Amino acid sequence: MEIDRSVELLFMNQQHIHENSKFADQKAVQILSIDGVLYANFLGPYACPQPYVILLVCFVLAAGTALSVMVINPRGHWNEFHGAGIVDPARIAIQTIDKFKQESASITDNELLDELRTLLYDRARIDRRKYFFLRRAIWVSAGGWVATVVVVAWSKLYALAPPLLNCAHPLI
Repeated sequence: MEIDRSVELLFMNQQHIHENSKFADQKAVQILSIDGVLYANFLGPYACPQPYVILLVCFVLAAGTALSVMVINPRGHWNEFHGAGIVDPARIAIQTIDKFKQESASITDNELLDELRTLLYDRARIDRRKYFFLRRAIWVSAGGWVATVVVVAWSKLYALAPPLLNCAHPLI
């Protein structure tokens, strides 16, 4: 394959991976927002008959929030196995400006292609890591959302009829 076509293909793939990463970040921010609203507005004012239930729901929402933060965690970490480079900003930043200028001025087409492949590989790994945490954040937070609805319904029912909820079952 020609160098020009290879570079074009690598940049198209990199753009796709970049869009996926942005999409994962946006989903994580939405999960953070929902978890925060539920945590602050729905669980605080409700006096659940069993406080440990609210503590458990808060813990689940906090776990979903932590997983969402792991998705948004800054990307572009320098990979010590690849060393300095001239394409990836994280790898550019680990060298001096003079070394970067020298390396970028003397790079061959094949070396540039190899740098682009390394960039694409690193970004794909970052993307995979983001979606690893995003999948877990969605499931954990969804569990917290369902538990919040149950706690709110239980609290409303308890507020309407506390004697009914505290009495023994008549058939027992």
